[in-house]
Amino acid sequence: MKAMIRNKFAHAFLALAMVFGMMFMFETDASAATPAPTGVKQISAGESSVEIGWDAVFGDNMWYYWRISDNSAFTSFRSDEENSIRSSDCKVNIYGLQAGKTYYVQVGTSATHDYDAAPADTTWSQVIEVLTVPDEVVSESILFTDATETSVSVAWTPVEGATHYTVNYWRSGENEDTCSSTVVTTAAAVLTGLAQNTEYTISVYPYRTNGVFTAKQDWGRRIFNVPTLPTKVTGLDCTYFNPYTKKGNITLDWDKNPVADGYKYEIYKYNGKKPLITGTYSSDWSSVDNSKLKTNQVYRVRVCGYVCTTDNQMKYGQWSDCDYISRCVATGTKLKKVSGNKIKASWKKVQGATGYNVYIASKSDGKYKKVGSTKKTNYTFKRNMNKSGYVYVRILPYYKKGKKTYPATVNAKYQHSAYAHYYSSGRIYTYDY
Repeated sequence: MKAMIRNKFAHAFLALAMVFGMMFMFETDASAATPAPTGVKQISAGESSVEIGWDAVFGDNMWYYWRISDNSAFTSFRSDEENSIRSSDCKVNIYGLQAGKTYYVQVGTSATHDYDAAPADTTWSQVIEVLTVPDEVVSESILFTDATETSVSVAWTPVEGATHYTVNYWRSGENEDTCSSTVVTTAAAVLTGLAQNTEYTISVYPYRTNGVFTAKQDWGRRIFNVPTLPTKVTGLDCTYFNPYTKKGNITLDWDKNPVADGYKYEIYKYNGKKPLITGTYSSDWSSVDNSKLKTNQVYRVRVCGYVCTTDNQMKYGQWSDCDYISRCVATGTKLKKVSGNKIKASWKKVQGATGYNVYIASKSDGKYKKVGSTKKTNYTFKRNMNKSGYVYVRILPYYKKGKKTYPATVNAKYQHSAYAHYYSSGRIYTYDY
């Protein structure tokens, strides 16, 4: 009988133990580790913030936490609870970061409601890299450094943390919507395939990328009116060469280039290898007043346009074709009657002249008629000497190179080399200039 009672107590104790064991088991499952979030990714970035998102984790009595560090081992980090997040809106913004940096982020879950830093039992996701946007390029640091007829070069101060730069460029006066773009990994760019004689606006956007996410600066800083190199100057002509003074004074003229900041000119003796006179001028013409410009001499001139870089370095375009110039013979010309109605004009040799054209008129401002050409320094022409009056003579040197002839500069309708006043008796009085 006693044995039966002991067996009943043993069975009861065993049943009670099983109940307590099951209760203990259920309590242990309730406090088991929460699942780790998946699909963690960076959504957006600012200069001092990042936005991250992840796939929702379903479960009761569970809270989300995040932590961020500047190293993937999380030897030091900042963390916080995000109990305002709904399971259907799993994303968070993390602030207080530095521009142009790489950080490491994890998202975790825990059954512990800490209200602050992540508790020790947090189950963390895999680590992801996140990037902040680099600072803007400093506008004043963008420099125009070089140009060709179809390209320009620019450079700027590197932005900390930028791995690449997008460079947009478009014609000045147009909108950035029309831009072309290039991407560079250094703080300099050569923009090619540009239109000749055109100015451009250039905008630079720094960004940082890790191959998965790109944190790009929204504000591009600009440099304006960056020109391509001026093309070859055309239309060069000497429109004035003072015929009356020994100290030469000339005016050079040429076609205006729309992008040139100025022009450089060089003046040589017609066969010289080194320039006698050089100079620059800011407009499409130049007045040169120099004692090296002699009376009886042929000169060779050429002009090129230039643009100035940001640091005022001149970048020169192509030289124009050369123009050969000389003064109209104006001093030392003599006129004398040689026989009957013939007058002989004689003058000093013009160095470099291939020959001379002779023109006459009845008035200083009248219409000059060509009466002949000569390679000598004299020429005899016919003129009716039976009536009193005047004859005006203009001697124009010319220089011939190949098939092209360059006549002396004609300065004004009043210019002539000498004139003669004669009477019906045939006696003449001559005057030279």
